[in-house]
Amino acid sequence: MQLKQCGIEKKDDQLVLAILSKLGPDYSVFVSTFYATKLTARTWKMPSLADFMESLTQEQDKLVMMGTIKPSKDQALVAGDSRVDSKRKKKAKKPPEQKRQEQVSGGATRFQEEHTEE
Repeated sequence: MQLKQCGIEKKDDQLVLAILSKLGPDYSVFVSTFYATKLTARTWKMPSLADFMESLTQEQDKLVMMGTIKPSKDQALVAGDSRVDSKRKKKAKKPPEQKRQEQVSGGATRFQEEHTEE
């Protein structure tokens, strides 16, 4: 990581919490779910930075599909606009509010399942 090259050592836990603190209001459900899971799950453990980034990337993809945020130019180049367009066409059959509720609740449940041990 570039921080190490500058002589700054940060643990994964610190990086995850720093990222959470910088996320904007579009990510409020994601951030709330993270902290709620942390507080309520008996066997909760801090995710690795890689796992956290994967969850955050999935959340970003979901927000792009819902039209809440626009894809970045880099994301559009990597994914190709056809990926986003094809997903929108497939999901266009559901009413927007129903689709939003399913995606929001599904993301929260998936995050809780991924970060608790049974």
